[in-house]
Amino acid sequence: MKRMLALVTALVLGMFGHIANAQISPDYDRSVDFSTYRTYTFAKPEVNVGNNPVFKNPLLMQRIEGNLVREFNERGLSQQKSHPDLLVKIHTYTEEKTRNVYNGSAYGPLYRYGWGFAPYRFYWPFLGGYYGGWNQPTYRQENVTQGTLLVDMIDARTNQLLWRGTAQGVVDNPKRLERQIARGVRKIMKDYPVKES
Repeated sequence: MKRMLALVTALVLGMFGHIANAQISPDYDRSVDFSTYRTYTFAKPEVNVGNNPVFKNPLLMQRIEGNLVREFNERGLSQQKSHPDLLVKIHTYTEEKTRNVYNGSAYGPLYRYGWGFAPYRFYWPFLGGYYGGWNQPTYRQENVTQGTLLVDMIDARTNQLLWRGTAQGVVDNPKRLERQIARGVRKIMKDYPVKES
């Protein structure tokens, strides 16, 4: 019984861990030596969030840029308006989606059987066992707003895309947006080839 519960727990945790990791996806040109890029400036951002004033908010872009500046500083990159090595272009998108929300346990209770009458029931290794097990899981649908943040690093001289970091997540709660932005930027930059100094 304990072994079965441990296995189920491991599978569930592994599944959710895989989903969580899939929300952050970096991609970059592996032939580039990123340590040669020391300065940057922000290019004009691309904002596609519809007409929702919660997301169409210049303060959100300031927070994204502020978090990126902190990450760049930790990696020894400095902001420079004229003749920078890198152009940093930020893209933000929102999309209305429907998702299935888990609504019940997929693992039902196990009941032991044997012979005799309660409370004087005997459970012999070969004469008794368990019944019960997996039930059909139930789901409900809910509408959510999914936000996507892309950060592009572009060679300012050649205009070639060198690196792209992407973060996705549900952004339905305006009170959590600032924290989500900080966490998303931090996770994106964790995989930037130039590590923190």
